[in-house]
Amino acid sequence: MLPLCLLSTLLLFLGGRANGSSSSSGYPPSQLSQPLSTAATDTTITAPVIDLSCPDKDQLATQIAQACSTCGFFQVTHHGMPVELMERFKQQSELYFNLSQERKYQMKRHGSNSRGFFDDELTKQKRDWKECLDVGVPGSRDWQLADDSNLNGT
Repeated sequence: MLPLCLLSTLLLFLGGRANGSSSSSGYPPSQLSQPLSTAATDTTITAPVIDLSCPDKDQLATQIAQACSTCGFFQVTHHGMPVELMERFKQQSELYFNLSQERKYQMKRHGSNSRGFFDDELTKQKRDWKECLDVGVPGSRDWQLADDSNLNGT
């Protein structure tokens, strides 16, 4: 299960909604004061690059753990995803996240549905600057089954 917010969160982090504008609710702000740098050290953050073609799986696990614990995100190469699929994903993400807040709120997740749109997560009791659409099969999933199998998500 892969939430749509992965690509879109990175797009948000790099400068607003998927099209680069800020949302009507003010999150994220239209101009970040220190984009991709820290005010204290003025050091530009560079996303670690993880090459998935590396045959040493222990080394890969170490690289991913280090990237997640230090930077919080990373870029992967040699992942086998067709460029056309990634482009279609980006286009659909842009279409979705450019919808009106009212339309996205019609798909808002709630107590009895853990999937859907959300823009109200808190980190350290402060609202995050992101919008997400969480999709997928709730509950456990047998990854050995075909995606369209009726046994998935039971």
